Amino acid sequence: MKIALKVGYYAFCALLFGLCATLLVSLWVWLEMRVHTRYIIVGFVIFGLLYSFFQTRIKILPFIFGEILLFLIISWLGKQDLIYYLLKESYLEILTLEQIKIIFLTLLTSINILILFI
Repeated sequence: MKIALKVGYYAFCALLFGLCATLLVSLWVWLEMRVHTRYIIVGFVIFGLLYSFFQTRIKILPFIFGEILLFLIISWLGKQDLIYYLLKESYLEILTLEQIKIIFLTLLTSINILILFI
């Protein structure tokens, strides 16, 4: 159970970094036309999964840094809803945007509460 939580935690942290990278790629239309953003997100998540196997304990810094970076980029670029479109395009094509928004924000809130109180 502890290993599964660690793997899930680092995969979610990598998802945040992958969303940051795809938002930055979306600034350059030429690059966005040639690179599929789903591959960027999946690549970061796979890297997070692999990274979790080499860590002995969970560190809070990747989550906090990834979360702050994501929200700073979203605020500066004014692309709040783009992350939900990117998640829908990458993984969850059968869900609606509202369902993806609820799931993503619920995960983000629950991890924040766990970090705050544990």
